Amino acid sequence: MVLGVFAYFSDKKKLRSPFIFAAQLINLIGYIINITDAPSGVKYFGTFWCVVGGYTAGTGPIIWWVTIRDSVCYNNRPMLFLT
Repeated sequence: MVLGVFAYFSDKKKLRSPFIFAAQLINLIGYIINITDAPSGVKYFGTFWCVVGGYTAGTGPIIWWVTIRDSVCYNNRPMLFLT
């Protein structure tokens, strides 16, 4: 869901790096939560943020770019994005 929102707005604004930096900030917040002395439920929440930020900033833009750059398979774009 976060990847879809980031990809939509980065495509609409024609800017990529601010959204990648925002995703890295989400990732950093998750790591900060995980290195603190917090209960296990809070650490699970931090792990969730690490996964969301890492996927959105790492593999997400690559998958999204592959799906939008090829105009031949226009009908298969959403399915490639969801895999």
